[in-house]
Amino acid sequence: MKQLYTGARFPAPNSDGDIPPAVHQEVRRNYAAMVENIDRWTGRFLDKLAQRGELENTLIVFSSDHGEMLGDHDLWGKTQPYHPSVSVPMVITGPDVHRAILTTPHTLLDLPATFLDYAGISIPESFDSRSLRPLLAGRTATHRTFVRSGLHTWQMVYDGRYKYVEGFADSPQFFDLETDPLENTNLQNHSDVGAQRDRLRACLHAH
Repeated sequence: MKQLYTGARFPAPNSDGDIPPAVHQEVRRNYAAMVENIDRWTGRFLDKLAQRGELENTLIVFSSDHGEMLGDHDLWGKTQPYHPSVSVPMVITGPDVHRAILTTPHTLLDLPATFLDYAGISIPESFDSRSLRPLLAGRTATHRTFVRSGLHTWQMVYDGRYKYVEGFADSPQFFDLETDPLENTNLQNHSDVGAQRDRLRACLHAH
């Protein structure tokens, strides 16, 4: 797979670190090759479903448990509250799936209820999980007003535009991902977003 990306140029990381640009490019070529390998194997599984006549009756979910910093903010791997790490890749296709991109907040915790919904099984009232089916089918444009996450010392809340983080780096942090998608500017002390910051802080600590 690696030869497919020989000489390919990728966007540089959101970083001012000491790693040479050529090294970053090689790392991203290797990463792209791994993604290519996963994509090919996924295609083989889909081909097998089609051969068995089950493709049109199968809900397919491709996901992970974390993202990858890949050098952004001079960080690698997972465990960070920045979007490259905390935004989990998830692709869903199958019957009654019409929405191409979901921009409203949702979480992997919503998958159990989604599976039950597509299987025609009642979702227990005790579930925190919420079915994504109405959203995927295009019957609604809303799902959750915010999602929360946390690991080690940090915790965060995100509402689809704003993110509030505590317990990480120069804590607390507040980002507007609409105007600052790379999360470079901490707006924690900016009075013009104080109401949004306080609202998310309250969401983070709500029980």
